[in-house]
Amino acid sequence: MNTIVLTLTFAAVTLTVAGGAAPPASRSLRSDEERKPYLEAEKNSTDFKDDAGGEAAGKSKMPVCSMVEYPAGDGKPAVVAILRYRYDDGATLRTKIDVATKKVLSVEKLTLYPTPLAGEEIAEAIRLARAKSPAVDKIYKEAANDPVLGYLVPIVSDSKNPKYGHRLVLLSVSPKAPADPEALPPRRVTVRVDLTNESVDNPK
Repeated sequence: MNTIVLTLTFAAVTLTVAGGAAPPASRSLRSDEERKPYLEAEKNSTDFKDDAGGEAAGKSKMPVCSMVEYPAGDGKPAVVAILRYRYDDGATLRTKIDVATKKVLSVEKLTLYPTPLAGEEIAEAIRLARAKSPAVDKIYKEAANDPVLGYLVPIVSDSKNPKYGHRLVLLSVSPKAPADPEALPPRRVTVRVDLTNESVDNPK
């Protein structure tokens, strides 16, 4: 298991209302059992099929990057929002589903949207980095496959840049910190992994 010290995260802020309790917080759905009914609703939605590319939807790689339940409030129902990253064009699809009825309320196509990595994407980034960067693979082996791991998800906004619309990961690895507090910190190696074309741009 890798020790993750730096990730691109989304913070949830809880506000306390004067004279009352804090409203319910959103929560991530992680288990297969919790996710199943919403994935089924999404799959059977005509709106999702249309916005995901119709018949081509099943041919594009679109991992589920997050699934978050938001509580009801201000006359709106509790909803689950599913974020998927579509590799064909670099767009993010956000599907909102009513928790009570399991009805798809909306499907949005978002461009240049900060979308977290799915677990399978993290695993693929590590695989590519180890396969194509001797320095990364060396650290993994020396750390018995358990280095300190960090990653960020940059977004290229310049449409003329060759990396525009690509799923990029800045992956950094280092050995465990030495027990001696006066020892020099271990060397960290950082590479940029392009999950779209399965390349490592700056292997060392």
